[in-house]
Amino acid sequence: MLRLALAVSAQLAWGAGASPPATEVGARPIRTGPPSVRAEETLEQLIELALERNRDLRAAVARAEASRARVTPAGTVPDPVLTVGVRSFAPAGDGFGDPMAHRVVGVRQTLPYPGKLSAMQTAAAREADAAEAALEAVRRDVIRRVKRRVFELAYLDAASEIVARHVELLEGFSRAVTTRLATGTAGQDDVLKARVELARLSDEASRLEERRRQVVAFLNALLDRDPETPVGAVTLPEHVAAALRTPEDGLRFMSPVAGGRLAHSPVPDLASLQDRAVESDPGVRRLRALLKAEDAREAFARRSHLPDVTVDLGYGQRGDRADLFSLLVSIPLPVHPRARQAAWVREAESRRAARDAEYASYVAALRSRVAELHAELERLRTHAGILASAMIPQAGAALQAASAGFQVGRTDFLTLLTHQVDLFRYELNLRQAMTEFAQALADLEAVVGKEILK
Repeated sequence: MLRLALAVSAQLAWGAGASPPATEVGARPIRTGPPSVRAEETLEQLIELALERNRDLRAAVARAEASRARVTPAGTVPDPVLTVGVRSFAPAGDGFGDPMAHRVVGVRQTLPYPGKLSAMQTAAAREADAAEAALEAVRRDVIRRVKRRVFELAYLDAASEIVARHVELLEGFSRAVTTRLATGTAGQDDVLKARVELARLSDEASRLEERRRQVVAFLNALLDRDPETPVGAVTLPEHVAAALRTPEDGLRFMSPVAGGRLAHSPVPDLASLQDRAVESDPGVRRLRALLKAEDAREAFARRSHLPDVTVDLGYGQRGDRADLFSLLVSIPLPVHPRARQAAWVREAESRRAARDAEYASYVAALRSRVAELHAELERLRTHAGILASAMIPQAGAALQAASAGFQVGRTDFLTLLTHQVDLFRYELNLRQAMTEFAQALADLEAVVGKEILK
């Protein structure tokens, strides 16, 4: 439909003796289309590069490794203590000639009560599991952010092409109305309106170009490379475009009442997505691991009143006298159980209750987030379908009819310009809806941990 309108406008302009197409508004050139870029990189290549080089991901890997390294030491008994010296030595007396003086060497070993070390090692292991879940959350977030930036680039490139087409269309209208001004069949205000609209398109082209530079810089930061590294022109993945494609039999709604969703949605039902999110979300796994760590700490706190045993084994040498051997066993006495051990138990119980509340709150927020994204996907799918199947074809037909009427003098230039602006806005809205659909899909896939649309 738009190609027909372009052909009509070209016939209007060139048939009236207008000059060949130009790409200027006054002395300022209009930049349309994406800037010159290097060879195209696929979305999969960019994601792979981000997973290799992203600094946030590297930091998360290091934190997970550090947490895992604490597991074994947490379950190991304390190191023995070596004692070397002299005992009963009287410098003012006979020195080592004193029958009580002797050289000693001893070893002291503390043996925690059974179950304490295993509880602390379990807590450390579950904290390591939580760190690995946090690592997976960072990995998914990196992929999500790369996708969102790439999809925005796809929108900017498509929008630049739309601007280029409408610049060509409007230039044809401008030449036609300029020619009519010379013959007295158009007013100066029509020429000025055309120039204002061309200037607006020039401004839009500049905005798109500068925004593309910003998005490329953001994407390169995720890839840990120079901000000005060029990124090739990109398009939305085929499975996203297929999900938004109008069925051959036209749009069908789930309800005859205005506001209903489009039927035959490729998006899975909400309940299955929520269950999948709770099952696989790394944030849920992290909190579950921390809950188990708190259980282990509570078990340790409940054993804190049980005595650790310290064993001292010593050997004393007394010169020409018989050597001495000693064996001592020490245990602490919990003389303040309420002030110490009972307080530790209460602390552990409170920490466990806090984790329980945090987990329940997170799961509720997660289910709400999935519902929000699911509704957003359906809204954007409906919006894109209405734009592509109804609004844009009808706007194109209206522009074509206005072009034909303008050619024979039945339609004024303002009406023609209004239809052109409407078509331009609807085409941009469609691309914006498609991009937002792809971005919401990326957000949802980051939560559920797998591709939703095949």
